Parts: sequence; C-alpha cells; structure tokens
Amino acid sequence: MRLPKTGWLVLPAILSLPCALLWAAAPRQASADEPKKADEIQKIAPEKVSLTKVNRAEFDKVIARHKGKVVLVDFWATWCPPCVEQFPHTVALARKYADKGLVVVSVSFDEAEEEAEVRKFLGQRGASFENLISKVDTQQAIDDFQIDNGAIPNYWLYDRSGKIAKRFSPSDPTVKFRSEEIDSAVEELLARKDDK
Repeated sequence: MRLPKTGWLVLPAILSLPCALLWAAAPRQASADEPKKADEIQKIAPEKVSLTKVNRAEFDKVIARHKGKVVLVDFWATWCPPCVEQFPHTVALARKYADKGLVVVSVSFDEAEEEAEVRKFLGQRGASFENLISKVDTQQAIDDFQIDNGAIPNYWLYDRSGKIAKRFSPSDPTVKFRSEEIDSAVEELLARKDDK
C-alpha cells in the first residue's frame, strides 16, 4: 500500500521519534577517524553507488555470503536525522577496518521509489561498501527486520560464523549507543579468530 507523498512525512517522524529522543539525550563524540570536513569525504557519483533492492530473505543471503568476515549492518533512512548524523562514522569504520576483515552493509528504510535520493546521499558520504534498500514500505521493512520499537539508526554486528553478536539500538537503555561502543565491539570481534 502506497500512501500519498505527504503522508510519509508523518510516519517517518513517528517512527524516528524514539531514536531522536534517545539520541538527543546522549552527547555524540566524533571518532578520530571520521571525516571532519566535506572536502575530506571521497564522494562517489550517484550512478556508481552500489544499491540493491532486497527483502528480508535476500538480506539474509547477503549476510551469509560474508561468512568468515565480521559484518556491521547499519539500518538507516534519509528522513532520520540521527541516521544522517551517524552515517559518516559507518563510512569511517568501513575504511579503517576493511583490510582487517570488516564488511559494512547499509540498509536503507527509505521507500524504494526514493532510490535516486538514497543514491545521492550515499554518494555524497562516500559509501563505497554494499548498500541495500528495502523493497517494501518503511513500516513493513521495520516489521520484517524486527527493528526494536522501530527505532533507527540500528546496528547489527555479526561474528565470523555469521551469527549476530551484538545489536545497537537507541531504544535499548541497557546499551550505550555511542560511536566508541560500536568501535569497541567491532575491534573485539576482529581480534577473535575462533568464530569461523
């Protein structure tokens, strides 16, 4: 079911409210590896950005292809201010740890017909890793992926055996949702060689 364009302005705002409130409560500290200026970002032409439409089953196949690697998945949307704010950190992690065995995958919960806008965003941020966009509408995607309280950004970290080792959700008060916590979990999994 497709709502009129104006209808989606309300739904994303409602869906992103839990993450926005929690995000505002926790001060963000920039990672030393994040690009500090726009000219430091290695932009990609939108038409050269990798972007594949997937459903949940296809996403699971993408993750299975990366068995033997540590995989960080960033669930985000262009209409989610905290997602946009945090995305450069995801790009920085991909660059920093690519040669150490980290694979980064982004999954956009924007509507599939917003593909051009998503490509532009990814290109401007230099997202040269594997980027996916949900084939179904935002609410169905959040349900299919079982995103905690519909709150994004949401991060799943898979170990080398392909199992979820940790989830970072702004709706989970027991998880410190800061860049350095994600960095630490990534480094810990990369250091372990026994998960294969």
